[in-house]
Amino acid sequence: MADSEGSVPFLALDPFAHRQFDAKSGKGIPIEGCTKENFIKKVNELYEEAKKKETAVLVDGYAPFCKHIFVPNFTQSELHCSFSL
Repeated sequence: MADSEGSVPFLALDPFAHRQFDAKSGKGIPIEGCTKENFIKKVNELYEEAKKKETAVLVDGYAPFCKHIFVPNFTQSELHCSFSL
Protein backbone atom coordinates (compact mmCIF):
# COMPACT_ATOMS: atom_id res chain seq x y z
CA MET A 1 0.00 0.00 0.00
CA ALA A 2 1.49 3.35 -1.01
CA ASP A 3 1.46 6.31 1.37
CA SER A 4 0.24 9.81 0.54
CA GLU A 5 3.58 10.58 -1.13
CA GLY A 6 3.28 7.55 -3.40
CA SER A 7 6.09 5.52 -1.85
CA VAL A 8 5.63 2.01 -0.52
CA PRO A 9 6.46 1.76 3.21
CA PHE A 10 9.20 -0.69 4.23
CA LEU A 11 7.32 -1.94 7.29
CA ALA A 12 3.72 -3.12 7.35
CA LEU A 13 1.27 -4.18 10.02
CA ASP A 14 0.49 -7.87 9.99
CA PRO A 15 -3.26 -8.64 10.17
CA PHE A 16 -2.53 -10.60 13.36
CA ALA A 17 -1.72 -7.27 15.06
CA HIS A 18 -4.96 -5.57 13.98
CA ARG A 19 -6.72 -6.81 17.12
CA GLN A 20 -4.41 -4.61 19.22
CA PHE A 21 -6.23 -1.59 17.78
CA ASP A 22 -9.63 -2.93 18.85
CA ALA A 23 -10.09 -2.30 22.58
CA LYS A 24 -13.14 -4.58 22.53
CA SER A 25 -11.19 -7.61 21.29
CA GLY A 26 -10.07 -8.48 24.81
CA LYS A 27 -6.76 -9.72 23.42
CA GLY A 28 -3.66 -8.10 24.87
CA ILE A 29 -3.17 -4.43 25.65
CA PRO A 30 -4.98 -2.25 23.10
CA ILE A 31 -3.08 0.50 21.32
CA GLU A 32 -4.99 3.67 22.08
CA GLY A 33 -5.08 7.10 20.48
CA CYS A 34 -3.74 5.93 17.14
CA THR A 35 -5.24 4.31 14.07
CA LYS A 36 -3.56 1.36 12.37
CA GLU A 37 -2.72 3.60 9.42
CA ASN A 38 -1.20 6.37 11.55
CA PHE A 39 0.68 3.80 13.63
CA ILE A 40 2.45 2.17 10.70
CA LYS A 41 3.11 5.55 9.09
CA LYS A 42 4.85 6.76 12.27
CA VAL A 43 6.81 3.51 12.67
CA ASN A 44 8.06 3.86 9.09
CA GLU A 45 9.04 7.49 9.74
CA LEU A 46 11.02 6.42 12.82
CA TYR A 47 12.62 3.62 10.82
CA GLU A 48 13.73 6.03 8.07
CA GLU A 49 15.08 8.53 10.65
CA ALA A 50 17.13 5.80 12.34
CA LYS A 51 18.52 4.65 8.98
CA LYS A 52 19.71 8.19 8.22
CA LYS A 53 21.51 8.29 11.57
CA GLU A 54 22.98 4.87 10.82
CA THR A 55 21.45 3.60 14.04
CA ALA A 56 20.74 -0.11 14.41
CA VAL A 57 17.21 -0.32 13.10
CA LEU A 58 16.32 -3.98 12.87
CA VAL A 59 17.58 -6.20 15.66
CA ASP A 60 17.95 -9.94 15.16
CA GLY A 61 15.27 -12.06 16.78
CA TYR A 62 15.10 -15.72 17.70
CA ALA A 63 15.29 -16.93 14.10
CA PRO A 64 16.90 -15.59 10.89
CA PHE A 65 13.52 -14.43 9.56
CA CYS A 66 12.59 -12.67 12.82
CA LYS A 67 13.58 -9.03 13.34
CA HIS A 68 12.64 -6.52 16.03
CA ILE A 69 12.30 -2.77 15.75
CA PHE A 70 12.34 -0.67 18.91
CA VAL A 71 10.64 2.72 18.88
CA PRO A 72 9.52 5.17 21.56
CA ASN A 73 5.90 4.97 22.63
CA PHE A 74 4.13 7.65 20.59
CA THR A 75 0.63 6.39 21.40
CA GLN A 76 -1.60 7.00 24.41
CA SER A 77 -1.20 3.37 25.49
CA GLU A 78 0.47 2.49 28.75
CA LEU A 79 1.98 -0.80 29.73
CA HIS A 80 0.45 -2.15 32.91
CA CYS A 81 2.51 -4.84 34.53
CA SER A 82 4.00 -5.80 37.82
CA PHE A 83 7.14 -7.68 38.62
CA SER A 84 9.40 -8.35 41.52
CA LEU A 85 13.14 -8.79 41.76
